[in-house]
Amino acid sequence: MVTWQKFLRSWLDNDWLSWGAGALLSVNLGFFGTCGLLETMISSGLARRSYIEYGQPREAALAKTREKIPFWTQLRVSAWTLLGPAALLNSALAAVVLPRMVSPGRSFPLLPGRVDFLCKFVAMELIGDFLLYVGHRILHEYLWDYHKYHHKIDTPTPASTACIDGLDVTIQSGIPTVMCALLTQPHPLTFYACTCARVAENVVNHSGMDHWLINLIFLKDLPFRAGVAVHDAHHKYSNYAENAKNFGENFLLWDWAFGTLGKVEATTRRGSEPL
Repeated sequence: MVTWQKFLRSWLDNDWLSWGAGALLSVNLGFFGTCGLLETMISSGLARRSYIEYGQPREAALAKTREKIPFWTQLRVSAWTLLGPAALLNSALAAVVLPRMVSPGRSFPLLPGRVDFLCKFVAMELIGDFLLYVGHRILHEYLWDYHKYHHKIDTPTPASTACIDGLDVTIQSGIPTVMCALLTQPHPLTFYACTCARVAENVVNHSGMDHWLINLIFLKDLPFRAGVAVHDAHHKYSNYAENAKNFGENFLLWDWAFGTLGKVEATTRRGSEPL
């Protein structure tokens, strides 16, 4: 074995690394990597023509939101959510629980097969977004007190993505992630890739930008995929407990099927046509 193969073999054979540290690293890579890139685009004005707006410049709406919760507070709370004691405890629990749930007693190959990777990645995306839809709807209708803090941010940016209550993140992210692993039995590397991708897309959905490159990378223009404007409209118009709309984040399918798909009445500076 060459050096990288020995390292990977040792990693996969160690539960604390493969299911604990690996999960924590993939989540934080998805958040901080994507957040850093998108916040740079926003602060530099590079993507100004792609800003999602509702009759006023997004900069003005963003300034009002940051009067309530400043940018650095949003980023600090997000970092605490992803790197604080609760995140470390969840990582330790994952290292104990997931090896007993996902192919117990099995030694994984160094790399997943291509078909296995693709099928399980897609399955995890669909299952994860459905469970997020369910959890998100429960939070609005029954546990609003734990979700309303996140909805103080009516004009979101990437840094605000994980500015969220601990119970909220458990219901919308923690439980769906564990259930995805249980139902699909993925290779750890598949699990990392999907977890990282889901967090990264969550950050994108809080960016407030309908940018062609973002849409291309995250396949936003495919059928039943939810564009960034869908979740942006949820923050703008569903800041209440009951009868909210657009609970799903990555797919329109669940909102369409259960009658909670709301109309998006927003534009960008590229033109006045609604998104």
